[in-house]
Amino acid sequence: MRITQIITASSLKPDDNILYAPGGFRFRLRRRRKKTSPLRVDAAPGGRDPPAVTREPGDGLSFQEETGGNRGKPMEITAGEKKPDEERPDEKNPGEIGSDEKNLDEKDQDEKSSDEINPGEISPDVTGMPVKETPVVQEEEEEMNTRARAPTGSVTKCGAYGHGEHDTPDACGSLPQHPAAQERGETNGPGDTGVQEIPKGGETLMDPLVRAEVVIGEATKQLLIESNLTLSQPALKIRNITAEIRDLTTELIPDKVIIQGLLHKQIFFVGEDNIVHHQTEEAPFSTFVDVFGAEPGMNIQIHPTVETILFTLLNPTLLHQKVVTEFFVKVTEPTQINIREGNGPLVRLDQVIGEATKQELLENMVTLESPAIKIDDITAEIADLSVEVLEDKIVLQGVLHKQIFFIGKDNVEFHQAENVEFSTFVDVPGAEPGMDVITEPTIEFIHFELIDEDTVLQKIVVEFFVKVTESVQMNVALGPGALLKLDTVVGEQTAQLLIESTLGLTQPAVKIREIMAKVEQLMAEVIEDKIIIQGIVHKQIFFINQNNLEIHQSEDVPFSTFVDIPGAVPGMDVRIKPQIETILFELLDPDKLRQKVVLELFVKITESQQLQVQVVVPYPPYYF
Repeated sequence: MRITQIITASSLKPDDNILYAPGGFRFRLRRRRKKTSPLRVDAAPGGRDPPAVTREPGDGLSFQEETGGNRGKPMEITAGEKKPDEERPDEKNPGEIGSDEKNLDEKDQDEKSSDEINPGEISPDVTGMPVKETPVVQEEEEEMNTRARAPTGSVTKCGAYGHGEHDTPDACGSLPQHPAAQERGETNGPGDTGVQEIPKGGETLMDPLVRAEVVIGEATKQLLIESNLTLSQPALKIRNITAEIRDLTTELIPDKVIIQGLLHKQIFFVGEDNIVHHQTEEAPFSTFVDVFGAEPGMNIQIHPTVETILFTLLNPTLLHQKVVTEFFVKVTEPTQINIREGNGPLVRLDQVIGEATKQELLENMVTLESPAIKIDDITAEIADLSVEVLEDKIVLQGVLHKQIFFIGKDNVEFHQAENVEFSTFVDVPGAEPGMDVITEPTIEFIHFELIDEDTVLQKIVVEFFVKVTESVQMNVALGPGALLKLDTVVGEQTAQLLIESTLGLTQPAVKIREIMAKVEQLMAEVIEDKIIIQGIVHKQIFFINQNNLEIHQSEDVPFSTFVDIPGAVPGMDVRIKPQIETILFELLDPDKLRQKVVLELFVKITESQQLQVQVVVPYPPYYF
């Protein structure tokens, strides 16, 4: 009976040597017509056979015992030579064969005769001499030896298809190819094993961290506003009525948005004198819109529309009106997320540069306007907060507005207000002038103590959360992820403007020391394919008079220009970044100064859209 040993590289130890013969071994696969017996190990010394067991691949592989003299050397086996610790199956003593083998040999007598090994069939080229392994082969074998062995069942299943016995199933597709196999020009085939090369850490850049508005929900509500108006004088007919919504305010409560405002109407009617008269009317209204998931503190975008105006002149002085309005409400929440770049729309985003938190203790003494026996309460809020961005720092200035409620000696409660100015700074590495800053001040703790009947000690802890962002634009990857409200870029353009003026000085000047300028009151109006820009260049002029004293004088110079941006339509958003490039000045005479200011305006037109973009990590519950 033929004994077949299956040798796989995964069954070898990393420091074992594999014997190769020139020309290689040739194995012939034969199909048995009957059920084969379990594979048995070779006969043990002494003539006794161990019980039949199922052999694992490579279990019967024998290596020479390592000693001091032959450590690391392969064992040479020539043709026809047998190992000292085993006997050939055809040389066994019939008397030493177990009963199980006798019964098996009697059943498979025909197969045994056909499976006997003839030493003459072995190729004379097989000398047992080891063949040198190439570095490429060594690299592949070393990688395969370190891998975990795949389950035997799956290997056997896909291996059978690999020998061409059956069609290759989809489960045994091409596996990733090892780099060493690629160097030899091998191609992946069914059942081909390889190691997938994993990218090293740090080779892939992190997706940008941006601050975006995540859409919580949106809804539309229509409202009918009906009213009767008494005209100032009798009318023959109504020429027309126009209406617009003003003073719109919103308030968020759980799952609802409350809307309040005024409907401002202008009524033009023909009087009995055939003259067109004008009369205005303001009708207050209030309604609410259901938006599931809305919570106080979230952002609201509301777009009101006057759809229809119906009117009827009931009598010469009484006008009945019906106005249909529509309110589109969107609730969003600002969130920091990593967005994947792709081939989607070009959008403008606020990339997060850094953020930090700082606490400040503001302590002061206040003198009450009238004697007090106790302090009832003190409330505080931050007002007039201004921010200035320096390199790696954010400077904060503002006013702490306090309201003090105290009980006088006559048991009457009094109120007294106090404003305390403060300033502080927060370290944010990476911050640079021109970046955007989002500041959230919070009053954390208020402590007060009545020192005497006229003096109150106050200690207030204020926390400032600062986030620095920079406006960037990128192409996002659309797909399953986060539903965001983003500004898609319609177009952008840069324009330069020369603003020239002549100023009469208040005093005769010897020389001009310095002129500083900045742009104020910048306004923009979008018309079709154009942006009209208006503003003021505010200048501060420092000069030396004839008494060698430095004098300050200011000047405001208005300007206007336009920029062509194809695709711009009314209603789109405009972002303008002005920059004073150059200030040139010339003292024509002691009382007259000529100035030239070169102003650059960078204009970007965006349109708000709701896009579902891919993110790095899903953020429940409003990501899907």
